[in-house]
Amino acid sequence: MLGKRSGIWVVATWAIVSAVWPARAVEPVTSEPFTAVEVQRYTDLDVKKIQELTNEDLADYVRLRARDLALRPERPRPGDEIGHYAMQALGQPYRIKSWRHDLTEVDCVTFQERCIALALAVDWRSYHLLTDRIRHKDGDARFAARNVYPLADWVPSNAWLFEDVTAKLGVPAATFDLEVERRKRALADIRAGYVAPAEVNVETVPEVEWLSQTYVASEHIYDALPALRTGDLAFVIHARRLPGRPLKQFCDHVGILVRDESDLVTFVHAAPPQVRQEYMLNFLERCPWVSGFKFLRLRDNARELVTAELERTGAGKSVPAPADQDSTNRTLRQSRGLELRAVDKQ
Repeated sequence: MLGKRSGIWVVATWAIVSAVWPARAVEPVTSEPFTAVEVQRYTDLDVKKIQELTNEDLADYVRLRARDLALRPERPRPGDEIGHYAMQALGQPYRIKSWRHDLTEVDCVTFQERCIALALAVDWRSYHLLTDRIRHKDGDARFAARNVYPLADWVPSNAWLFEDVTAKLGVPAATFDLEVERRKRALADIRAGYVAPAEVNVETVPEVEWLSQTYVASEHIYDALPALRTGDLAFVIHARRLPGRPLKQFCDHVGILVRDESDLVTFVHAAPPQVRQEYMLNFLERCPWVSGFKFLRLRDNARELVTAELERTGAGKSVPAPADQDSTNRTLRQSRGLELRAVDKQ
């Protein structure tokens, strides 16, 4: 076993990744063994936190790890890989509305989506395309196609990859009606300049949608813990009651479940000031406004689904080379007056 959390099973050659990405969405993982140089590179990257990496580092790590996993006698479940990347992000600084490909920061949605994409990618290109497919409807990377609402947009848009297991955990599932103010949000996005008026016919956008939702209420979470797995997604259901108004429930936070070394279920999530890990029951005790959770789980054939979906939505699309993405990030950080990391100055 080499590296702190991974193993490399054989040693030989690997072609250097070109900055010119192919038209094909997902390239097969090579079965060629590793060179000694690659072993050292992988080992060096494997002990680092995500926030310590550049995108060039990340591109190398994703490809090397995909080859490592494919060569293992027993390949880890994709859900375990989501947990692996969640743990690698512990301590990552929080910033609301963080940039997806700036590894120095994260918000709860970016954290969840990044871990999913890293877990299922085989190289930089598939990782980049998958982040677009997860965040946007049908891989359309325009803001107008973004999955804005976690329960009303994100969950149904990603049903191709995730199953809602909320009602399959051996405990009663509660329901509530989710209020979605579609037209108000569309008008706000247009006023903010995120969406061009021509992209959305506001007159056809419903003022309000009501969508029935299932969740596991807080009082049943303890009994549901044995059925939860590493890599499951947790959508926090917030309950709010304003004076003179009925109880309103909605999702305003998301995270990833990881079973720790004692097999206890923890909630790994991005919240100020940084990504942290805490026991599910401790989280509920600390946050009395949480009325429960909705849980999603990767489908059993997740890797095959990703390959097929990216070939459908990503073939022929271009993605920036990792070095170009790093250059863009440096420019954006400097525009915000942030000091560059030492690794960014190299």
